[in-house]
Amino acid sequence: MPKDKSVHLPERELESYEDASKDALKSIKITLSATPGDITTINVDTDIKGFRLYPQVSNIRFAVNEEVEAVTTTSSTTIEIANLAIGDIAKADQFETRLIEATNGGERYITILSSIASAVVEFTTF
Repeated sequence: MPKDKSVHLPERELESYEDASKDALKSIKITLSATPGDITTINVDTDIKGFRLYPQVSNIRFAVNEEVEAVTTTSSTTIEIANLAIGDIAKADQFETRLIEATNGGERYITILSSIASAVVEFTTF
């Protein structure tokens, strides 16, 4: 009989919640600007727990409550912190899920940009 090689992970407490709202998940499919580098802003509810992005064809950049910036390419061996662009990358054909902190009534928004024209992104809040 073969030896059991399965890996058993220790039990952990994972965050979970029940949302009684029938509108707990909200989604939209967005075609970004026909001009590469234009920023799209999505205003979201202040009570969402997070969001999910699904860029269909190309990588996109995004930021939460800040204006996302395009990334520049460098071959320098020393890079200063001031040269880093605001935002993160969501890879094409992959889900990018983020939890975001609660706000006390302040506005919330997500900014998105693509380096190609008319990129399509599916966006869901939860």
